Amino acid sequence: MQNGPPSIQKDERARSEERRAILTGAALGALGAVTLAGSAEGSAIGPWDADHLTLATTQSLPATEVPVGAKTINTLGYARIGDGGGAVFQRVEITPRADDIRSADGAAWRMRAEAGVVNVRQCGAAGDESRDDTDAIRAAFAFLREEGASTLFFPPGTYRVSGPIISFAAGDKRFAIIGQNADTTRILLAASIPEPLISIVGEPGRGRIEWISFSELTFVNRNRRFRGDAVLVRFAYHIDWKRCRWLNFDGRALTLDNYWDSNFSGCRFIGCGRQEPAGSEAAGLEPVAPTSAIWIGCSEQCDSSNNLNFVNCQFEASWHHQVEIDFFSRRINFVSCKFHGLQRAIITAAQVLIRGGRSGKFIGCAFAYGQEHDHISFVSGGLRRRGQGWIITACDFSYSAKAAVRVRSTSELVIAHNNFGAIGENAETVVLEGYLRDPVRDGRIILGPNTFSKGETEPVVEEADSTAPTRSKATKALSERWDEEHLRLGRYHLWVDEEGILRMKDGQPQHDQDGRPV
Repeated sequence: MQNGPPSIQKDERARSEERRAILTGAALGALGAVTLAGSAEGSAIGPWDADHLTLATTQSLPATEVPVGAKTINTLGYARIGDGGGAVFQRVEITPRADDIRSADGAAWRMRAEAGVVNVRQCGAAGDESRDDTDAIRAAFAFLREEGASTLFFPPGTYRVSGPIISFAAGDKRFAIIGQNADTTRILLAASIPEPLISIVGEPGRGRIEWISFSELTFVNRNRRFRGDAVLVRFAYHIDWKRCRWLNFDGRALTLDNYWDSNFSGCRFIGCGRQEPAGSEAAGLEPVAPTSAIWIGCSEQCDSSNNLNFVNCQFEASWHHQVEIDFFSRRINFVSCKFHGLQRAIITAAQVLIRGGRSGKFIGCAFAYGQEHDHISFVSGGLRRRGQGWIITACDFSYSAKAAVRVRSTSELVIAHNNFGAIGENAETVVLEGYLRDPVRDGRIILGPNTFSKGETEPVVEEADSTAPTRSKATKALSERWDEEHLRLGRYHLWVDEEGILRMKDGQPQHDQDGRPV
């Protein structure tokens, strides 16, 4: 059995052996099986014993007379044999419901989850793109919650949907949504949607959502035909994603709002985000706000988004910022990630825009083909906190027409041990725009040893803890004056004294040590 998660494949193999034995016995008549009447789609196909019956599909149950002693019924498929929708139905002894299936003898039967796993095809999802699977997936998720099961499983296939399919609410904990393999398990958006496909929205305090995992799923908006967001997470902790993909969403792939202690591993975000079309206002079209592929921040009633780790993830060909990190975001870490290209039509964007994100790290990442855009741009900083700041290290920057790193304002920033090898003929590596105009707010920048392409220069002082920015192709400062001794930013003068200490003074210094150490 290949269409199940590893944890249940052993049980599936055992059931397959049982089913083969049943089918063989039915064919030979050796086990007293019920004779097939008509097609296999509409009749009992296996023997019953004191408490068990096997049927072809759920459609055959209403036409079947079930002996009084039978307690459970197995089906080999939902709509057809082999469609992956085999299920177990149990006789309802008391309090039948309207949605129970009735057999020909009037008995009520209700589906049960096996080993805590619900297969979406048990509730009628086709997975062959032939029909809309929205309602079937919703039914499977509702059945999962009703049964107290923990895992919703998508066998390989393309599940066409036209609306939201999964919604977690306050207090939900410990669920897994998994596909067989991200290469073969796709959820295809087939209509524009006002709400995200998946919502994980808790409440402050005890209403938060915890310990939800997603793996091996691909969310697709083919040719960007429809508008809509893929995933919204708010007031949630430990929501982990492994080997999932978001392709061509004309909207946000992820909105992460007050989202804590979570990991993205081996995920890919390609062709997502939205840019307002040029000339849309003149053409009389409804304005469309530019939308980043991923937004991380805190919108309301929240403390912050903390401890998010992106490991071995890929961000490519976005239609606005690939990642936008907004206010009150802390410890947002990118490790061994690849940021590759933005759409050429975009006028103002960066591969990563950090607007007030308090702290985080880029470690071992590769930035390439920023086109006419910055790779990383720090727009404005939050309040300084001891020990907080951003670290960019062991990264590779290449092929950008603007800046590898642009700094307008941030808390402490360390840029060390990076390779700016092929940044572009007219591009800059590190650009400082009016930086340190307000030293209390803006903090300090540390340029440690980095590797630059031929013709560019390393900062004057190579110590990682006391480096002054220089006026060169490697480090460019805007809105300043350079008099060969001091870097002047407004009223502030910065210089390195004879002992190699970076100093700053509000006003004209009178001697080499007339200013406080930075």
